Amino acid sequence: PTEAEALARQVFASREATLGEDHADTNTAVYNLAELLEARGNLDEAEKLFDREHEWCRKTYGPRHQCTRESWANLCRFRKVHKRSSAAIEGRLKRGKFTSAF
Repeated sequence: PTEAEALARQVFASREATLGEDHADTNTAVYNLAELLEARGNLDEAEKLFDREHEWCRKTYGPRHQCTRESWANLCRFRKVHKRSSAAIEGRLKRGKFTSAF
């Protein structure tokens, strides 16, 4: 890992340990690490983190909040750009986990 990745992982681990996984600052660290991993080509881990970030927004703010909509757009952009399967998203829509598509 690069110095930037090591630092981003450290920030994420520190925030999760001190603030908990449900804190907004922890979620910001999740998103920042996902962006960095995407840029470095670590797409599997980045996708998991983008998904985690979106789930946090959905649970915390609800499906129609601006944060949730932006995180949904980021996750969809990631999957479109990297030609990742959208089956997981489609499955969630069918099971009613998301009340609307953004």
